Amino acid sequence: MKAADGLRPRRLAEVVPQRMGQEPVVILTGPRTVGKSTLLAAIAARFDRPVLDLDRPDARAAAASDPGFIVSGPGPVLIDEFQHVPEILDAIKAELSTDTRPGRYVLTGSTRYSVLPQAAQSLTGRAHVINVLPLSQGELHGSRETFIDRLWADPAGLPAMPSSPVTRAEYVDRVLAGGFPMILQRLTTRARTSWFADYVNLVVMRDVLDIARVRQREALPRLLRQLAAQTSQMLNISKAGQAVGLESSTANRYTTLLEAAFMIQRLPAWGTTLGKRITAYPKVHWVRDVTYQEDRSLVRTGNAPRVMATLRSLAISLLRLDGQTNIAAANRHHARDPQRTLQLLQTA
Repeated sequence: MKAADGLRPRRLAEVVPQRMGQEPVVILTGPRTVGKSTLLAAIAARFDRPVLDLDRPDARAAAASDPGFIVSGPGPVLIDEFQHVPEILDAIKAELSTDTRPGRYVLTGSTRYSVLPQAAQSLTGRAHVINVLPLSQGELHGSRETFIDRLWADPAGLPAMPSSPVTRAEYVDRVLAGGFPMILQRLTTRARTSWFADYVNLVVMRDVLDIARVRQREALPRLLRQLAAQTSQMLNISKAGQAVGLESSTANRYTTLLEAAFMIQRLPAWGTTLGKRITAYPKVHWVRDVTYQEDRSLVRTGNAPRVMATLRSLAISLLRLDGQTNIAAANRHHARDPQRTLQLLQTA
């Protein structure tokens, strides 16, 4: 993937082949239009293998009629949007019962892997999940972030207060633009706003309905807006559901579906003890864009709460890139050994 071709090089282009050398199945999941197919195409070019795109009706029909044949043969087998034919996972499980060599399969999907029943039954312990998120600021501007490397190598050598060539107005513009590759082609605020509105409508009214049967589909966009209003606050699904006329159980189910489609992100509560973490309420993050997410802040004046929210949720994105599904557990894991955080930042 070359910038000269209009594409930004992704850090994951280095990470995915490494994981393929260790695991029989690598699964790339993330929001729609985030660049999963482009990343898979780069892997296909590297290994000189074709990609089976299950967004195409003919390919989907062929895979559904004979999934065993689709996943057989020399690897790596590359399948885009596998969630359209979940029977593929059972066929892969059958193949792995006799051959567990690393690098046999790379799959992409726009639905969280953990919510698919076939996933829990088929590939537990055999698949490595990598979350593909929007472009980082380094990827957007063609530079590799080295601050953490420099901090660990020579902390005394860092300037006390490094100057930034980016103005306040430019920071705001970067936050509002985000990191979805397709948004880069839209240079005005009106064009970006229109694109985000169309994106939300597509995901909520198509992708969510593909995951499960929804009886009150007209309530989904309104529930999403109510959850967005709770960004970085204590999550109260019952209150959000009540505001749009949904029973508590239905609101909880629909919220899970929105999370499965990468529209929101729950941040588990943090506490000094396991008991406090379990009993505390989580917070909710609206994933309109995951390059800059939301955060908690004790600062209550001006734009400072929004700025602090952005920084905290950037850490969530890094952990998701590493395939973590439990953010609180991942925080504890990294807190025990700072080298783990350094390794994560080097591969993110």
